[in-house]
Amino acid sequence: MNRNSEIYYVISSETHLSMTISWSTATAILHDHPDANITSYNSDEEAFNVCSKLHRKRISLEKKKRDAEHIPTYYTDGSYQPDRNKAGYAAVLVQNGEVLSNKVGKMAHNQPKKCTTAEMAAVMGAIGDARGRGYKKIVICYDCKAVKDSLETKKEYKDGYVRNYVAYMKKHMENIEIEFRKVKAHASEDKGGNRYNKEADKLAKRAIA
Repeated sequence: MNRNSEIYYVISSETHLSMTISWSTATAILHDHPDANITSYNSDEEAFNVCSKLHRKRISLEKKKRDAEHIPTYYTDGSYQPDRNKAGYAAVLVQNGEVLSNKVGKMAHNQPKKCTTAEMAAVMGAIGDARGRGYKKIVICYDCKAVKDSLETKKEYKDGYVRNYVAYMKKHMENIEIEFRKVKAHASEDKGGNRYNKEADKLAKRAIA
C-alpha cells in the first residue's frame, strides 16, 4: 500500500466511521477499533462518496432496528415429555425490550402430543393473544421449522392437528401481518440464541412439570 498524503483512508466498523489522509491516524483509530476495516482511495471525492454511502446505510439499519423494537414480538416454544405423554407450550410477548405477557398452556388429553404440535400450539396461542390486543402486525420467533414450513407447502398433511394449525394460521394471516424469524434453540446469545426464547422454553417445560 502506498502510504503517502495523496492517499485517502476510510476507517469503518459497526461503531466507527471516519476518513483521513494520515496513515498514522488511521492505524491509531484501528488500535481503538480493532474490528474496523481500512480502505484506501486515490481521491477525496471517492473516499467521501464511500463514507456518505456507509453513513446512509448505517442510518437505515439503525432505523430498521428501532422500528423492529416497536413491533410486538412473540417468542414461542413447546416442550414434550414422551414418557409422561405430556406437552406444554409458551409464548412470550416482548415490545420495546419489555416483556408484556406470557401465554402458557398444555395440550389437552385428546390432542396429539409431540414437539411439533406443542410448537404449533404456542404459535396459535400467540395469534390468539395478538387478536385480543388488536395487533395488525407482529413478529413470531420460533425454533421449529414446521411452524413456518407447513404454511408454505402445498402438501396435504395427514395429521389433523397440523391441518387445523395451517387452516387457523392462514385464516388469521388475512388480518394480521406476520413476520416469522427463526431462532437457534439451546444456543448461547453469542451464538445466535435469545434470552426470550429461553424464557419461553422454560415456561413450556414448567407447564407440564
